[in-house]
Amino acid sequence: MQYIKTKSDFLTNKNQLNESLFLQKNQLISADDFKAKKNNFYNSQLEMIQSRESLANMLRPLDLNGYNLYSLKIEDIDKITKFLSTQDGTQRLKILASTNGMILEAPKSDNNDGELKKMIESSQVKSGDILAVIGDLSGLVVHINVNEFNITQLKLGQEVDVTGAAFPVYVLKGKITDINRQGESVQNGVPVFSVDISVNNLTPEQQAVILMGMSVKVAINIVEGEKISIPLKAVTQKNDIFYVKVKDDKSNKTHDVVVKLGKTTLDSVIVESNLTPGEKIVVTS
Repeated sequence: MQYIKTKSDFLTNKNQLNESLFLQKNQLISADDFKAKKNNFYNSQLEMIQSRESLANMLRPLDLNGYNLYSLKIEDIDKITKFLSTQDGTQRLKILASTNGMILEAPKSDNNDGELKKMIESSQVKSGDILAVIGDLSGLVVHINVNEFNITQLKLGQEVDVTGAAFPVYVLKGKITDINRQGESVQNGVPVFSVDISVNNLTPEQQAVILMGMSVKVAINIVEGEKISIPLKAVTQKNDIFYVKVKDDKSNKTHDVVVKLGKTTLDSVIVESNLTPGEKIVVTS
């Protein structure tokens, strides 16, 4: 209908320009009047081209063989309005999904300024709009954030136990399916990395009680040999060499021991050499 309107305005301005051209040749109108008619013609021509392109984009994905909508005129508006108001006209376009599942609310995105797009009858949509999301309820995906100290201990395919307060009788078996290689800053200043954990093949009983959006806890089994872990405050650094003060029970004196450090957490670090279990170390406050 927008195309028909701009097409009608273009034809009207075209006829007026032809009339003005005749009047201008016979010096019956001023040069300013003729210039105004010419500008109106060019503006209406541009609007028609834009609306025709919009109509073409709308029709491109539709199968409307045998219909030449570009030939419609302003006189056909009544027929179009009557057609759009009928039940057959509003229901003849069907959108089929390529998979089975449950219709979910579309997520927030940058394209809609963080606002969820509510789809109701007569809503206008454009290319790229998300109408809905189809959720596959046969399994689930858990998204977690892991800090920079622990992310290197995780690997793709690693087994994970998933539990939840809303379904305490079930311990779901999942695997790590994606590890983001780029961290994101959080409020406490420690970068975190997003990790996806997939749980496949939920039973019908589990699907009945486990709903999307529920909170869960994950337990990742990291298999390592026995390690000595000490507080970070016990380590000092001099010229890129790390030291730990070890106390001698007999002399009650301390001496520096060069150590090789391993994996680090927020408040502790693994010592890989030169310390033995049972040795006393000095921790500075």
